[in-house]
Amino acid sequence: MLLTAWGSPVDKDVLAREQPTDPTSPVFSGPPGDFYSISRWGDPNTAFVGNVEGYGYGIYHAPLARLLNSKTQGHALDLTGRPFSEILARLRLGRPVVVWTTSTFAPTTRWVTWTTSTGPFRATPFEHAVLLVGYTRDKIIVNNPLTGRQEQVSPAPFIAAWQQMGRQALTLTR
Repeated sequence: MLLTAWGSPVDKDVLAREQPTDPTSPVFSGPPGDFYSISRWGDPNTAFVGNVEGYGYGIYHAPLARLLNSKTQGHALDLTGRPFSEILARLRLGRPVVVWTTSTFAPTTRWVTWTTSTGPFRATPFEHAVLLVGYTRDKIIVNNPLTGRQEQVSPAPFIAAWQQMGRQALTLTR
């Protein structure tokens, strides 16, 4: 969605094939497939964890920024860790922003920590990335890939969930 908004659409299947992937299979301490019993898996800070077409977790800002840079000749801008006001400033300039939040757009208390090759990693099954496309005084407007719709969400819980997910955000510059 971000590349399309930038004027350079790339098929999601192409991106899925070209993104870095972590070949580590999940190891469960309990029932196979139970997210909360994962004891070892990959690190989304380095690559996509899991199978994009099956049992997967996701990819975080740094490896996704590298992929976006490869598609845009270096136009990815990583806003991770910056204040939410900077994200709103990009939206005012007409630049959509990918952010990591939760699928409920609110903070979660459901977490698991698993071991990766880089150390412990804390994860939630509610991890989700959306494209911020605008805002009003009392709503954040997102394109939600889970529903395929544009949705308006309440800012306070949305921002709190974004903070929980590490204040991750990416956009593209001209």
